[in-house]
Amino acid sequence: MKLRLALLSAVVLTVSLVGTSTTSAAVVTFTPNSLSDFQTSGDVIFRNSAPDGSGNSTVPDPATSTIEDPSTESPNQLRITSEITTGGFATYTHNMTGATFSPSGQGDVTSINFSITVNDPGIGNNGSLMGFGLEQGGNFYFYTEETGTQAKILRLHNSGDINFLTISKTGLDASDFGLFGSFVHQVDQMSNPDLSASGGDLQFVLYSTSQTSGQTKVRVADFHSMRVDVEFIPEPACMALLGLVGMMMRRCG
Repeated sequence: MKLRLALLSAVVLTVSLVGTSTTSAAVVTFTPNSLSDFQTSGDVIFRNSAPDGSGNSTVPDPATSTIEDPSTESPNQLRITSEITTGGFATYTHNMTGATFSPSGQGDVTSINFSITVNDPGIGNNGSLMGFGLEQGGNFYFYTEETGTQAKILRLHNSGDINFLTISKTGLDASDFGLFGSFVHQVDQMSNPDLSASGGDLQFVLYSTSQTSGQTKVRVADFHSMRVDVEFIPEPACMALLGLVGMMMRRCG
């Protein structure tokens, strides 16, 4: 059974249900690919005052990350631009509008998949450095392929190449997401989100960063065809709701 819902935002949500028992797996799919699907002005979640990354002080000079839709293409391409004007680093997050999941209300998350197609349009400094992650309980967790307390966030970019590259990761669990702390592109892979039914709500985000040794630096990247799949074991109430909607769809058909 497949249920397609229109959200208040432009994000397309698809719920797939496999089987009919209370232990059946379900998949929620988000496809944020238009400007309204993203927080266009990123939140600064880290800003330092020293080029070596030490300290975490507030600096008054501009550090921004924005998402825009510069033209009409097929498929539609969005552009992320990060800019910083003086020495140091900054890290930003852009919420995916409507791309949220509630483990306590919907069920235990068994795996997360994501994919994105990116390029370097050749108008910035080697492409904007993006990453994929989630926010839970006020903390940010980003995808990494390293281990330890200083694991680097996987950067989603095709630096220096105007050709598009598709990056796809499947079967991710909580251990693939590390807690972001006090350094611009590192996470603590030993500290992870709670994807069980006792965990808090999840908000999926794009990460971006900028850095410079003194002069203004702008990084730009284009992207499209983004997709996030959340596979979960539905809570009984959620399973009953999915079954009811499915029955109504069969009657309407």
